[in-house]
Amino acid sequence: MHELSIAQEIVRIVAKEGASVHAVRVIGASVSVGRLMAIETDNLLFCLDVLKKNDPLTEHTVFMVEEERLQLRCKACGHVTVTGEFLFACEVCRSQGVDVIGGEQLEVSCLEVECDEDWRETECDGEA
Repeated sequence: MHELSIAQEIVRIVAKEGASVHAVRVIGASVSVGRLMAIETDNLLFCLDVLKKNDPLTEHTVFMVEEERLQLRCKACGHVTVTGEFLFACEVCRSQGVDVIGGEQLEVSCLEVECDEDWRETECDGEA
């Protein structure tokens, strides 16, 4: 189950990014997972739920995982096929000469954090 090591890295990134903006907690985190990563969403969410409890910044974080579908551009006709299946062929001309243009990503795409109000005021005062 490679979801465990992936979840460890996601929680590490979320905690690090939360700390970098002086968050008191990370409320939510969205993770974008490409279909080609072959990650079981339920397994990943389970691992994230267990691992998030090891850090005060992430212990209450709600993780959302969005699976990005496979996107293929046909070399013969230029059509872009979007699919949730592992079929590497153009849906229009059936050519197998395709380039993968989407579905390979694994990224923390969005964070929602709660910051200490005193810190925000200090930072804003310092920048003005």
